[in-house]
Amino acid sequence: MPFSETRTQNKGSLTVIYSDPGFGKTGLAAGFLKELYERYGLKAVYGDLWEGGDITIPPGLPAIWWQPDTTQPPISEAMRLLHGLQGMECSGFAGDTISSMGEQFLNDTVAQDLSDKETKRVRVKSGGEEVPVPGLLDYKAAQTAFGQWMLECGKLLYQGKHVLLLAHERLLETTSDAGVVLKAVGGPEVVGSKLTRTLPKVPHVSARIYCKRVGGGIRRYLQTESDSLHICKDRLKVFPPSGVDITADLGNSPAEFEANIVAQGQKVFKMIFDKMDSLKEN
Repeated sequence: MPFSETRTQNKGSLTVIYSDPGFGKTGLAAGFLKELYERYGLKAVYGDLWEGGDITIPPGLPAIWWQPDTTQPPISEAMRLLHGLQGMECSGFAGDTISSMGEQFLNDTVAQDLSDKETKRVRVKSGGEEVPVPGLLDYKAAQTAFGQWMLECGKLLYQGKHVLLLAHERLLETTSDAGVVLKAVGGPEVVGSKLTRTLPKVPHVSARIYCKRVGGGIRRYLQTESDSLHICKDRLKVFPPSGVDITADLGNSPAEFEANIVAQGQKVFKMIFDKMDSLKEN
């Protein structure tokens, strides 16, 4: 292995965006796809990671579509996707959502063989609701699989491809010494209710969509901030402290509203890609 006194710089960016369902993650992904194509002249891949989000992506966007083969084990399907991306001429990859993929990883490891393993009932947040699912005692198998998947994502960055991962907001439950159950938002959910804690350390930008009532309406913002439990990161120093307003104007028709949603996503990723390009020049 060669040694060097200089650190290898990733050529591509990794962005993680999380929120409750319905807050506009997939709309931002549409802007990601369009900005990549217009900037680099290459289509990006939109991966429907067991989410069904592809139905909200405008069909006219320049993109390559991927859906998992549900007859195959989720872990092997997800790895097959990334191996295919590494050998493909494309500008990037948007995964929607890694929360759904994490649940599939968990279910896959549970289904393999639990006859001689201790199990317990846990609660995960799925689609805005808490549902009980069987799980391994400490999620190690599913977390290890997710960690390997993230390593493969890293190879895309070294190739100069940009990666966007979307996630549901995680509901963290802890029990105090007095037996009181405390609930709080704790960042992006990946595998059950126990987050693989390496994920927040990896992205260039990790941001949360939140809504704020302004006057008689509601505006949406994308912000990197501390929510007291999970420290969001903006390593590129792209966004102002107040966040980026990503509210789309309703326009005069559904098509115009859809176009405005995509434009807001483009605005966000233009900021990120401009910063990445400036780092390559320096």
